[in-house]
Amino acid sequence: AHFTCDGCMAAHVAQADSLGGDAFDRIVCCDKRYTGCTGSFSWQEVMGHVDALSAETLRKHLRDAVAVQQREAIEAEFKQREAEREARSEVEREALKARRHIEEDIMALKCPRCGQCFGAFEGCAALTCSRATCKAGFCAFCLEDCGRDAHQHVPVCSLNPSRSHYIDVADWKRIVDGERGRKLEEYWRGLAVEVQEKLATDGCVRQILRELRLGRLCATTTSRFAAGLVQLRGMGFSDERKMRTMLDTYEGNVERAAEALASA
Repeated sequence: AHFTCDGCMAAHVAQADSLGGDAFDRIVCCDKRYTGCTGSFSWQEVMGHVDALSAETLRKHLRDAVAVQQREAIEAEFKQREAEREARSEVEREALKARRHIEEDIMALKCPRCGQCFGAFEGCAALTCSRATCKAGFCAFCLEDCGRDAHQHVPVCSLNPSRSHYIDVADWKRIVDGERGRKLEEYWRGLAVEVQEKLATDGCVRQILRELRLGRLCATTTSRFAAGLVQLRGMGFSDERKMRTMLDTYEGNVERAAEALASA
């Protein structure tokens, strides 16, 4: 045990590091810096042994410490919001990139050589690019670049059901849409969950999915991990993006997702 006089206690509380406790509700022992003493005193105990000036100095230290603590809390919250905003911005950028890919690389029918778009056609499925500087010959079914002439390829194309050069436009559109759907579904499965969710709310993308009879992708995306998210929220987790990422990583296993979130 050790003792201190009122004068030493008054000098001690004049130092900012005399405050202790999570809420600054204790005064640490003045001998802490010398012997490492872990003892502390209540404010009421200390106030009975210091003069008015020292007491006011201690109160000033308390106000300053609380202000710093509040400022740090505000800064931490601001940084968290900035991080969440940046994460949302990244998702939005990825969703926009994905939408462009869907519209320009999956849905658009283009010359495989120069990228010139074309619409429906009539007659022969051995097409020739209309761009004067290109004139590539390509297949209307698989869009393969066949050099100068696609007539030899078209009858043996794996997507051509009749083995003929000619096909009804409606039948051709059904085949092409089938390929579009296959490519889109494969691409969709490779997207991050949060990007899928963003796309599922995009009117243009939803229309494309309906036209290709892939509306189930939106339904699957919006309901995916819904029960797992409810459980994780019940466990006290709140970062929606991290929760979805972990559930996706562990294929919906809530326990493993919770362990990963807790250790992150």
